[in-house]
Amino acid sequence: MIRHASIRRAAATLGAAVTFLAVSAAPTAGLDPEIVARVNGEPITLDRYLRALGELHADSSEASQSVPKKDPTELLQRLVDIELILQEAANIGLDGLPDFGKTVQAFREDTLRGALLDRVARGVPPPDPAEIERRYREKAAEVEVSSLEFSRIEDAQAFFEALRRGDDFVSLGQRLVDEKHARNLLDRGWFRRDAVLPEVARALDALEAGQVSAPLPLERGFAVLKLHGTRLADDPEAREQAEREIYGAKRNQALLDYVDGLRDKYLKTDEELLATLDFEADAKRFDAFLEDDRVVVQVQDGEPIRVRDVARSIKGRMFHGVEQAAKSQRLNKSVGNVLEELTTERIIQLEARKLGLDRDPEFLAEVAEYERAILFGLFVRKVVDPEVQVRPEEIQTHYNEHLSEYMQPEMVRLDAIAFTDAAAAQHALERLNAGADLGWMRANAETQVRAEAIPQELRFDRRLLLAIDGLPEGLIAAIAGAGAGDFRLYTETPERHHLLAVVERVAAKPQPLDDVRERIGQAVFADEREDVVKDWTRRLREASQVEILVDAEGLRNLAMGSPAAP
Repeated sequence: MIRHASIRRAAATLGAAVTFLAVSAAPTAGLDPEIVARVNGEPITLDRYLRALGELHADSSEASQSVPKKDPTELLQRLVDIELILQEAANIGLDGLPDFGKTVQAFREDTLRGALLDRVARGVPPPDPAEIERRYREKAAEVEVSSLEFSRIEDAQAFFEALRRGDDFVSLGQRLVDEKHARNLLDRGWFRRDAVLPEVARALDALEAGQVSAPLPLERGFAVLKLHGTRLADDPEAREQAEREIYGAKRNQALLDYVDGLRDKYLKTDEELLATLDFEADAKRFDAFLEDDRVVVQVQDGEPIRVRDVARSIKGRMFHGVEQAAKSQRLNKSVGNVLEELTTERIIQLEARKLGLDRDPEFLAEVAEYERAILFGLFVRKVVDPEVQVRPEEIQTHYNEHLSEYMQPEMVRLDAIAFTDAAAAQHALERLNAGADLGWMRANAETQVRAEAIPQELRFDRRLLLAIDGLPEGLIAAIAGAGAGDFRLYTETPERHHLLAVVERVAAKPQPLDDVRERIGQAVFADEREDVVKDWTRRLREASQVEILVDAEGLRNLAMGSPAAP
């Protein structure tokens, strides 16, 4: 089944804002052990508690803040408060809104589809080890190759014929490159087979070691290849990937075959009617198809697919209108895909229900959990959020109290020279401190590192301001306390010693309030929202009957004894 974290987020929202009130802590004898609390007579089951606990454990970042390690009744109290809000949401009719029903129905269908297809995929046997080995050899095979490219087929063919007569590939190839008759002579080297072009890989597969390929057409011309040898790399990751690919392909094919079988089982298409449908004949009259009740596909035990269903789906795809699509002859071409989508969803839902997957306890629990999450979100958006008022003075107060969170980092502008020799770098530092010019030093000092050998993040441009906290730790330590005009030495590796010139240093300072006003407003809004939620749960508790039917020790024992416990 698909797992969702919506209830976990709802519990975390309440957990950050609500002061929980213990209504009753003592277990009551003779009650159903599967019910741990009641809210206005509605039960909170042990299964629901364990699901929420499992969701909290599933996210370690939240677990450290939200999972009740010492008092397991804390989570139960959160579920009580969620239930109070859910009941209030239902009382005011939020569960009757069209968007709520559509969203839940879409989730039901998605979950049923996933359950059925997952059931089919689980029945696919693992791939044959020999097949995995073949795919692994394709992935992990390495080839030692020389190659030469030609613009004209005649030149490539002449080179190939010369090799067949006994000429040496490299020496003749080098002469042709020098004479501009060929290009891209590659030094003899090893390459992964799966890293070369597919057509090159196929050509190499046909060669034995020492053989040369006939001219091979490529995008920029024609290539002649010489295979020197092959070997198999030891690559466990490639073996795992080979198994995943083969298993995935087998599962995909099994799903396609399964759906095709469902088509034969459930569907009967009126091919004669389908052949007469021409959505492009008169695009201005296309809307007439939207009222056409003729049946295109009969669906056993289900609603048929009518012409109007096809037309509506086609129209929904044409973002620039059906008239424009008709000019491009796209309407009739889309009929096949539309019918496939419409019928596939119908037959999958039918089969899932026929197999009873919609009555599976796990499925029902997933849907109930999702409904609660959606309803909770609706209540927050439609009831809580309108009560939240963020005043300018609150933004100012938050800014003042959290100033350290809105600081512009300390910045620095650097110039540098890199040396391969530590002694030379130290000597240059001493000369710069004595008054030498950095530009002259760069132009004349020996044992400097080639510019292209310096890592990109250490190629300093004195025109750019850099955040100090984004620099390498060793470099930060090297320039600690250095101000504008100071020089420092930073040893990156034994072969690279950077002589650093601090051109400018800008102290950390608070960001202007206007620059962070929106960000602060969101933080204040979230805090205010929590306060409103807290007030709602307080008032709802006062007006409700809440029974906690198990104490902390009982909850802990129930969780420890449940197979579902994390």
